[in-house]
Amino acid sequence: MNEGHDWNAFISMLDIRAGQSVIWKQLVENVPTDGSSLGMFSSTGAFNISGCIASLIDGDGDFESIETVPYNNLFANLFANTPVISVNGLILISNPSEGCYIGMFAGCTNLTNMPMF
Repeated sequence: MNEGHDWNAFISMLDIRAGQSVIWKQLVENVPTDGSSLGMFSSTGAFNISGCIASLIDGDGDFESIETVPYNNLFANLFANTPVISVNGLILISNPSEGCYIGMFAGCTNLTNMPMF
């Protein structure tokens, strides 16, 4: 919450106040390789999404150079049924694997601009 200067691990809940930002990353050793997804975000408040989705594959590596999603279904349902408003700043990986983005924004009725998959 301080522009990535300090990183904290958390398991399930994080209290974010209006106007705050959170930067997410995933360590490569925690990425599922069995065809399951990374999991799902949930929120009671509306939010915007920006940044490179590849940081959820290898947040400590050179994630901006990742061009192919290595595992099926990795981002499936990631933001499903959340009050996402905008994904204007979201950078997707150009060569997705099978089912990679399936249902990623399913049920996001507040979303004003759906990314092209």
